[in-house]
Amino acid sequence: MGNGLNEQSPEGFIPDNGFSVSSQSEEVRQARYQVGQQVHDVLQGTESLGSSSSATSYAYQVNLLEHLIAYLRKFQEGLQQVAGNYAKKLENLRNEGMMLEPYNRLQYEMDVTRRQIYNLVQHIEEEDIPAVKKALAHCEKMRDQR
Repeated sequence: MGNGLNEQSPEGFIPDNGFSVSSQSEEVRQARYQVGQQVHDVLQGTESLGSSSSATSYAYQVNLLEHLIAYLRKFQEGLQQVAGNYAKKLENLRNEGMMLEPYNRLQYEMDVTRRQIYNLVQHIEEEDIPAVKKALAHCEKMRDQR
């Protein structure tokens, strides 16, 4: 595509958020991979639909894409909840007597992770969902033309 994304891997559908892969938590890397894989699979499926596809096939694709949008919305909510829980857990440790120096160090490190989570939520909102909606509009148009 020429947009700096590596389309050979599912993660390629999620652009670099400015953090090195090694600094990302395993959960963030896994989430990026899963979302990228789902977007990749759906987009590949809609691109491969030829003119011989029946209206039922397009109706089915519409259904799949609507479910993907709903999944992405729930996924965003889950990520936001994880980020909040992350902050609460550290604050609870401080309230239970964690020393200030290690608390501040961990606070800094966890802020980086929370920003990565926030960036992922934003990317899903600004890139993935619009891409799925575009594919959805195409399938709806093709379905309605039949």
